[in-house]
Amino acid sequence: MGSSRQMRTGRAMRTVVGVFGLLAALAGMEHGLGEILQGPVAPDGLVFRSWPGNEAFETLGGEPAMTVIPNLLVSGILTVVVAAVFAIWAVTGIQRRHGSLGLIGLSLAGRQG
Repeated sequence: MGSSRQMRTGRAMRTVVGVFGLLAALAGMEHGLGEILQGPVAPDGLVFRSWPGNEAFETLGGEPAMTVIPNLLVSGILTVVVAAVFAIWAVTGIQRRHGSLGLIGLSLAGRQG
């Protein structure tokens, strides 16, 4: 059995991972929403703007995004789904034995969508 200090450190680590995981997931969902709103069109290239023409994102250059899927509607839906699973895993799955590997895998999957 671990010491009290190890238990506190483990709880603190899970809390930090959960909070930052939720923030990353929300950013992913926001990117996906921008893609969904553009509809079933092909992006201009591998890298494109997730929010083109939106004044709120002009300082970010329309918020650059990347996808290998040639349909922004499909890409956006997949991005939102992966981001939601990422959020759930960051809060609940990280405490499992190989929870960090699951989070890494979901991070990589999110970069493809």
